[in-house]
Amino acid sequence: MKRIFVVDDEAHVLEVLVRLLGAEHEVVTETDPQLAWNLLEKESFDLMITDIRMEPIDGMQLFKHAKKVCPQMPVIMLTGYGTKESYKEAQKLGIFGFMNKPFKLIELRAMVDNALQRDRSSAADIAISDQKPTAPSDWLSSEQFIAHSKPMQIVREKISHLIGKDSPVLICGENGTGKTRIANILHAISNRKDGPFVSINCAALPDPLLDLELFGYTEKAFKAAPDGCCGILEETANGTAYLKEITWLSERLQGKLKDAIEHQSFFRIKGEEPVSFRSRLIVSAIGETDQIRLEDHLDPALLHNMANWDCITIPPLRERKEDVLPLMMQFIADANESKQASGWRVEEDALLVLREYPWPHNLAELRAFTAKAMSVCRDQSISLKSVQSLLGYSG
Repeated sequence: MKRIFVVDDEAHVLEVLVRLLGAEHEVVTETDPQLAWNLLEKESFDLMITDIRMEPIDGMQLFKHAKKVCPQMPVIMLTGYGTKESYKEAQKLGIFGFMNKPFKLIELRAMVDNALQRDRSSAADIAISDQKPTAPSDWLSSEQFIAHSKPMQIVREKISHLIGKDSPVLICGENGTGKTRIANILHAISNRKDGPFVSINCAALPDPLLDLELFGYTEKAFKAAPDGCCGILEETANGTAYLKEITWLSERLQGKLKDAIEHQSFFRIKGEEPVSFRSRLIVSAIGETDQIRLEDHLDPALLHNMANWDCITIPPLRERKEDVLPLMMQFIADANESKQASGWRVEEDALLVLREYPWPHNLAELRAFTAKAMSVCRDQSISLKSVQSLLGYSG
């Protein structure tokens, strides 16, 4: 269930939106924009919907305040009196979308669903320990970045060279190796850390919908279109767009992305005015270490552009055996309310088996194994017998 904050000085509008969205989400309403301003500083929300014409604080002022206190939160603006100037200003600041009053419920619902489906996070969301890093280098500390193995120490070294930089990055690695977390860290240590981080899985959406998500659209895009909506590349103008599994992009969308990078601008679907391309790109590709043949999947022109990008290859867990035990201890700490792994131990012969196991699904599999071990092992001791039983073999 998501938390949606709706601000409108017309009580009947709030009632309508509560009926529309309240069955699936927690809807918090406010008619006083000053109280809404204060509430944004105290509570967190997944989405804000606000009217533009209010007093003594209007919707544009409230939107700017929301971007400061919660930059990753999408905002939808309801307007019956907006001007082109206010539209352009809001677009530059990363407004998710506009909806003209009186609005159609089905269109507003579609825009809300679209906003909530995008994967957003901030630096605070991705910290492992309770103490949130304050300096960029803290994200690469032993508490936040487990790298006992030589391969992961090399990865950490590469990431350390990107502190304070906004250059595009390609992350390669097998499924479950932690590419999304690395992308989050790259955002958290960049100059854009206070801006939005939005990710999208290119393999999860059909080509037409992915086009809408990336580049946005105008009210002319299709018959039932709302009053335009910005895409991820526009929304993250002051932040980072993370495109997972870029090799799944169609040839057509690869061409559009290449043109956007080269010309530093793009057009919304059916748009007539170019939108400045100011987003930082981080993309990922799935494949075994040193065996990802991007040329088999990507347009040569786009691949040529990416040749100058920074590239980070994350090794699979089977190549970083020294990290198995500290990762398990971290997963145990994550599962405990106390956030401590004290008291738990892995017997030496059990650890030898764990380090030799290939872990085909990498960190995701290790986390699931650790959870099972915690539920079946007594006296906080993970034994050889329990490991062999849970892994399904006795060798």
